[in-house]
Amino acid sequence: MKFIKESFNFLQENFTSKPKNKFVDKRGVRDEDKRDSIKKILGLAAGAVVVSTAFKGVEKATGYFKDDKLSSHKEIIPGVADESEGEELLNSQLSTPEQIEIKIENAKSVEKFIGYGSEVKLSPLVMKEIEQNWLDKFASDSGRANLEKGMTRMSSWLPAARAEFKKVFNNEFASRYGEMNRLFGEDLVFLALTESNGDVNAVSPAGAVGAYQFMKSTALEYGLKIGKKVDERKNPVKSARACAHFLKDLYVSSQGDWNMALPMYNGKFPGQYIARTRNFNNSVSDDQKKKINFEGYLEAMKLEIEQVHQDVRKDKNMPEPLKGKETEHRLRFQRENLPYGPKTMAIISAINGGLVDKNKLIAQRPKAHSVKRKA
Repeated sequence: MKFIKESFNFLQENFTSKPKNKFVDKRGVRDEDKRDSIKKILGLAAGAVVVSTAFKGVEKATGYFKDDKLSSHKEIIPGVADESEGEELLNSQLSTPEQIEIKIENAKSVEKFIGYGSEVKLSPLVMKEIEQNWLDKFASDSGRANLEKGMTRMSSWLPAARAEFKKVFNNEFASRYGEMNRLFGEDLVFLALTESNGDVNAVSPAGAVGAYQFMKSTALEYGLKIGKKVDERKNPVKSARACAHFLKDLYVSSQGDWNMALPMYNGKFPGQYIARTRNFNNSVSDDQKKKINFEGYLEAMKLEIEQVHQDVRKDKNMPEPLKGKETEHRLRFQRENLPYGPKTMAIISAINGGLVDKNKLIAQRPKAHSVKRKA
């Protein structure tokens, strides 16, 4: 324990102190908010890092933090971040403060359902409960203020961005998938609030950029230009166009289920579930085939999380007080991905339910961006 304490003190001294000019933005301006946010994410991550460092010294063969099958998002959805903890800690110094806050907030919202020491609870009813918890948060004074902050950021480009979503989720889409799904697809213009709270300059610890948080490869795949002098991920209207097309493709590939398409925008898990189930169905007779649906996805996720809990619980070499942080580390991607759909749906419900005065915010906007649609 002395070694762990010394390691933690080392992290605090080397990463959260205030050396001269350590944190500056691209213009060379000191950024106090960035330092404060990095302290917060280090507070969550330090436990996992210390455990890794300590046990390497005590038992080299434990393999607690080796790469596992959950570490890459590129298998199913091209361009989504391939994150490791070391990369996240490094990139957290380059990310915008609010993206770190969003990441922490998302993880906290599902902790009681999948956290170590508690029964893993995942079902459509649980996801509805998570959505209601987010809606309650947005109904509070602080939650409403934060939502209005994001809406104000979007107000200058929201009409043009919505027009791009309307072009993708059009009457042809409605004739095939229904008017309600078309309208919801159009409302996903507000996915920018889920991703970045409307910040066109947002950068995540994983390296995603812009209001809609595109990774480089996905951005290029959907027609956004990225170079030394231009990064169209920061153009809210062009990135909205790319986002709408990407979401439509995900909706189709998830067999017309927004509950799976939305988290697929954020990570790999629904895509993996679909691919694995299809592979299984191709190898068995018709009476053994499994349905591909949201309930099946949540059950597969639940089994995977329970296996992590079991592996950590059975580890005799790890002290009990450290098992909670170890579990958080192994489930770091699930903790961010699971609340993604419920949070997005809660945001749309809050806006459409009148928690934010859209007309007032839009009336304050300057002239909207104008872009030409590529043929």
